[in-house]
Amino acid sequence: MDGLNKSSRTWKAYKVSKSLVPNNSITKKTTWNQKKEQALKDKEFKDKLRLLKQEKQDAKMEKITKRKEREEQKIEKERLQILQQRLNQKRIDRLRRKEKRNKALNEGRKKEINNFE
Repeated sequence: MDGLNKSSRTWKAYKVSKSLVPNNSITKKTTWNQKKEQALKDKEFKDKLRLLKQEKQDAKMEKITKRKEREEQKIEKERLQILQQRLNQKRIDRLRRKEKRNKALNEGRKKEINNFE
């Protein structure tokens, strides 16, 4: 079947097997125990890899949570500072009003004392 055909197409020659030994005996070089050992090694490797990935993910999540906590603390600190300023301003206003009342009362008492004399 080698060579040119009527349509001038070449046909592939049939391949002759390289060995006379059947394919099953070639592929079956490993024993069942070796396959089990290899499977066990592969499983251990995958478990270790999964564990490392999990540790990496945990470390990443820990960093993220710490960053969020710091941000929340910063926001809370700013909020308390603003609140304290507001309360401080209210306290100052209250003291001013008190001083005005006391001043007015004292002036009124002075007038009363002057009237008695």
